[in-house]
Amino acid sequence: MPPTAVVFVGPAASGKSTLTRAYGEWLVRNGYSVAVINLDPAVKRLPYKASIDVRDLVRAEELMEREGLGPNGALVRALEIAAEELSKLLEPLSNGLGGVDYVLVDTPGQMEVFLTRDISTALASELGKYCGATLALFVVDASFVGRPADYAFTLLLAIATQLRMGVVTVPVLNKVDSVSGEALSKFTGDLISEYGTLAKLLGGEGSTYSEMLEEVLEVIARYGKATAVPKVSALTGEGLEDLHRLVLEVRCGCGDLT
Repeated sequence: MPPTAVVFVGPAASGKSTLTRAYGEWLVRNGYSVAVINLDPAVKRLPYKASIDVRDLVRAEELMEREGLGPNGALVRALEIAAEELSKLLEPLSNGLGGVDYVLVDTPGQMEVFLTRDISTALASELGKYCGATLALFVVDASFVGRPADYAFTLLLAIATQLRMGVVTVPVLNKVDSVSGEALSKFTGDLISEYGTLAKLLGGEGSTYSEMLEEVLEVIARYGKATAVPKVSALTGEGLEDLHRLVLEVRCGCGDLT
């Protein structure tokens, strides 16, 4: 069976890289073989050993010095170069790495730069040459559940990610070890099933921003599908089995994700 590709996307400091490491280690402990791809050309250190590292092709820091760019400009330029060379970058998947069960892809910390560049739209197509299925996990900092407007906006970003990348994208609440059980019981992470609660809280805030979010969420809730959102901790390993169960459901397409 060809490998399954799992792409980790999410806002800065949501714990993408740490969760990539934790899930990869969980897979190995459970008998699976894993390849990990780093697509962040600006990262200084990685918490895992990358099987494929975009920094072997281009480094944002070197572009800053060579082309006189600022940090953001260098990241944009680096991702443009990576997009142009994406086929070559992922070519190792066609030989030795092609025999793995899972390919985990860690994306840049600056999510908006990644999603607005060609690399985000080309990634699924390139992974499809070697992988039987590709899905994205949108990593959400669980502390957002205590701030309805921020939480709602983050869930909208998860939907935008699916539209942009063209692959099934499901949210994952990370860092649950740092959030109280009471806060976590208020929200599940599934926009569809908890729309009523979230809309009520947004309406109570009385701001234009919250009202706009409420109206947008109403449209999405009308057409969306319910999903059982894993609550995980990359630090303690909590919820990784639930995360894997969801990955399996998306891969085989045999469940309703709830």
